[in-house]
Amino acid sequence: MSSFPEKLADRYRRFHHRHFLPKAEEYEELATHGQSPDSMVISCSDSRVDPETIFSAMPGEMFVVRNVANLVPPYETGGKFHGVSSAIEFAVLNLRIKNLIIMGHSGCGGVKAVAGLTDLDIKTVYHWIMADEFPSRTYCIMQGSLVVLGHRAPNHLWRMTGFEKPEKARKKRGRNSDGGDRRK
Repeated sequence: MSSFPEKLADRYRRFHHRHFLPKAEEYEELATHGQSPDSMVISCSDSRVDPETIFSAMPGEMFVVRNVANLVPPYETGGKFHGVSSAIEFAVLNLRIKNLIIMGHSGCGGVKAVAGLTDLDIKTVYHWIMADEFPSRTYCIMQGSLVVLGHRAPNHLWRMTGFEKPEKARKKRGRNSDGGDRRK
């Protein structure tokens, strides 16, 4: 087993000395009295898209959930897609947030993968994004264009984007219907 990355350990020590210690009272207040953010952000897990940095948020100011392609599955209580649902429920009912922001971004790898624009192995991502339980049309902005996701999305909307439906693009790239590499 490898040790904790030294680069991250150095950054933690820097954070501790430069930010935590000078604001120890503020952190103690958050620990003692809890958070009270006005906004919740659902963002992509992409390391280039950090909501706290983009919005210059301080600890306690934003409640953030991140996942591939910033998806929000339909609400359900049966445990199937509980991660995002439970976070929204907690934020709305307990934190009483005023704003719910779903933050997309250009160049999303999850969107590109499902749209067949990359050769990444995406079996799990495919099932996450293309799940039958998702609405038939999910929209995302990618590099200034509207990208329509959802295997039931109408053909004319796919043509508007300039992209092919995922099934057709995957076949061209040698992918199975589940996103896996057919060539292996």
